[in-house]
Amino acid sequence: MDRLARRAVAWLLALVAMVAGQPSAARLAALLALITPAFADAAPDTLLATMASDPASASSTAAAAVVAAASTTASNAVVTAATAAASATPPPAAAGTLSWLGTLANLPVIRHLIPRTAWGTVLAAVPVALAALVLSVQNQLIYPADFPPGSRDHVDAPDKLGLPYEDVELRTPDGVKLRAYFIKPMRDEAAAARPTLLYLHANAGNMGHRLPIADIMHSTLGWNVFMLSYRGYGKSEGSPSESGLRIDAQTALDYLQSHPVASTTPILVFGQSIGGAVAIDLVARNPHRVAALLIENTFLSIPKLIPSVIPVLRPLAFLCHQIWASHRAIATIPQNVPILFLSSARDELIPPAHMRELYVLAGGTQVGREGGRGLRTWREFALGTHNDAPLQPRYFESLNDFYTTVVVPAVAAKKHEASWGEGKVLGSAPNETKA
Repeated sequence: MDRLARRAVAWLLALVAMVAGQPSAARLAALLALITPAFADAAPDTLLATMASDPASASSTAAAAVVAAASTTASNAVVTAATAAASATPPPAAAGTLSWLGTLANLPVIRHLIPRTAWGTVLAAVPVALAALVLSVQNQLIYPADFPPGSRDHVDAPDKLGLPYEDVELRTPDGVKLRAYFIKPMRDEAAAARPTLLYLHANAGNMGHRLPIADIMHSTLGWNVFMLSYRGYGKSEGSPSESGLRIDAQTALDYLQSHPVASTTPILVFGQSIGGAVAIDLVARNPHRVAALLIENTFLSIPKLIPSVIPVLRPLAFLCHQIWASHRAIATIPQNVPILFLSSARDELIPPAHMRELYVLAGGTQVGREGGRGLRTWREFALGTHNDAPLQPRYFESLNDFYTTVVVPAVAAKKHEASWGEGKVLGSAPNETKA
């Protein structure tokens, strides 16, 4: 069977496996491997034969194929699912399905007749199979909440790093319980003298994995830090989705603005990667309730990102129902809301061009390593990759400089404008002495 024929059969088998039931993490990894070019280019016949006799081994082999191609053709979510499958045994239902598929794949009619007599049917079914797969499993791809293994069971607490904090349980308007940490001095007077950062974390893992970053923000920069695990992440209830994460972020902001201490401080909204999309969306809907927005290595939108991270799905990007249209939302944020753009020049997951375009859409005028000073501030890290921006020189100095030289004056200007407005209502300017 030639390579193109094998790939077409793999797509069809993936569709059959998908409709047989809800894919577990192990089955999902196997399906991803089936539609990954590495499968068709490497040893598909071996894998298909193995599926008939040893489904668990087949999943591991499939996972390895995905991981091998991940550096250039797959997203972090694909690596997540593949890694999970490589260390897990498929459940009985998945094993039965894969065994049956292996038998089917080795039938003479599949191995010999399809390339010669049924190409029209095979090729016509390929886009249908891919479309169904995209619609079915995209939430698992976009929100890999179970990775790394144990992320749903164990969440480190701030006291592990000696940080003072409040353990917070939020309840969203749709009834989901979220776990959160509020890292701040125990004395209200000390906490009230600091800005408060709402930390919206990147994909995978939970808030506990970001504690080392929060530690520096609190201990070195002197900020209060409020961080949460989104629904379906860590020990928070529910399942992640665009609408769900939007509610989670709004619930966190509402909590801070009703908090007796946080409500008196400037509130900064910080998002990394997909957390950047959540942050942009939140600030666009609440521009007058926050002091500034800080985003790191985020994207224009999920459909615009798909061609870069999963090229095989480029023609089906329009089927993505998780949109996160940051390119539209950021353009609606008022110019008097300061925004800091933190971009890794060697980001291997999200093309740096996404951050540059977001900067321009937000009203930025100069892109460069030290460019864009002012309310639209650009900072680029020449050696930074997607996940290691906080390890780059001057990363935290950039946060501190942005707050002290941009946010503080902007907050003061807003207060002055507000007091001037009150004075105009009374018929005179603030502090004006009548003769």
